[in-house]
Amino acid sequence: MHQITGKSMIGLSLALTTAILWGMLPIALKVLLDVLTANTITAVRFFAAAVMVGLWLWLSGKLPKLRLLLSKKAGSLMIIAVLGLLSNYIMYLSGLNYLSAETGQVVIQLAPFLMMLGGVVIFKEQLLLWQKVGAFSLVAGLLLFFNERLVQLLQYAGSETLGVLLVIAAAVTWAAYALAQKQLLMHYSSKQIMYLLYVAGTVAFIPVSDFSPL
Repeated sequence: MHQITGKSMIGLSLALTTAILWGMLPIALKVLLDVLTANTITAVRFFAAAVMVGLWLWLSGKLPKLRLLLSKKAGSLMIIAVLGLLSNYIMYLSGLNYLSAETGQVVIQLAPFLMMLGGVVIFKEQLLLWQKVGAFSLVAGLLLFFNERLVQLLQYAGSETLGVLLVIAAAVTWAAYALAQKQLLMHYSSKQIMYLLYVAGTVAFIPVSDFSPL
């Protein structure tokens, strides 16, 4: 269904950069949630990204051709990607309402792990030994992080339990989005895909946002 390019070091550097930015994100979001709703924050993020990527594509003459979405395969994949990413944004923010930034950041690490599993199952990708070791380390790290708290979360369901469940759901929907986006690369470039997703997110969240605190 999809062949990797073989440029593993470029992919690794981009993934590491993303991980660093993800580490900074929940701290900023926790502060913003004191004055803005989750819908408003999400709408602003999508709108800003849509403007920046849209300008980039327009200046380079590479705006996506919407007619490609009329095909059943591309259209279905785009729907999955849109619903997955929008759900991820709002559920992650909602989960942070009940969790500390560090807890939310640890739990959301399930997202790339689930994407990896999807790559193995759906795209028939082969994991190297060091990748298997990394996956095992991630799962072990999650279990060690929660340790005694895991029993409390299960026995005494409260706001923290709800927060963890929301972030886990956000990880699942992000993995669905990422796998759909990976296959959409057969039809669009990565920037074109993200532009379409950002526009869809802007349209979806602006009507339910409150911009007065800005």
